[in-house]
Amino acid sequence: MDPVTICNMALGHLGDLSKAKRLTAFTEAAAGNNTAHHAALTFYDASKREMHALYDWPRTRKVQALTVSADAPLLDGTWTYKYARPADALVFRKVLDTDGKEYAFDQVNETDGSGHNVEWIYCNESDVLGWWTILIGEERYMPGMEELHSLILAQKLAMTVTAKIEVRLAFVKELEGRTVRFCKSLAAQEGYVEAERGEHQYTDCY
Repeated sequence: MDPVTICNMALGHLGDLSKAKRLTAFTEAAAGNNTAHHAALTFYDASKREMHALYDWPRTRKVQALTVSADAPLLDGTWTYKYARPADALVFRKVLDTDGKEYAFDQVNETDGSGHNVEWIYCNESDVLGWWTILIGEERYMPGMEELHSLILAQKLAMTVTAKIEVRLAFVKELEGRTVRFCKSLAAQEGYVEAERGEHQYTDCY
């Protein structure tokens, strides 16, 4: 799978509303004067991140030992240890030990001596592993990832391809319904993906 194909899938979800030809390359030059194509390029990465964050996809999953800080947590008395949040973590999901036992944790922002914001993982256990989601290239997408990516992208495109706001909103609602149904079909496949349970616009999928 590649970005051009996913953009064209998203345009296809819009049907006659898009009135757009197929995108031939993932460049501004290829988009030309086509508003829908430019919107696809603009919202592509945001849609990709949203799709990755929505599920604990096996191919986006990383489990690795966390790096503990020598400094005590600011919330001393509540948490005993603080660990560096992995730099490649799009969504940090779990703290666990090598036997798979999960532990309570919190993600806390602190300001360092230079005034920069630093995010830490607070936990009461030592020598733990982290479980998080990373971004992967489109060539490594599992079946289903490209469809969900295109559906999320199509929702964003829908607000650019029609003039009447009521038509836009109605079509976005229709696309959200398709996305929810697709999420349910994925979640029904045991062992395929693990849903991230939390606040999200597709919470009804779970």
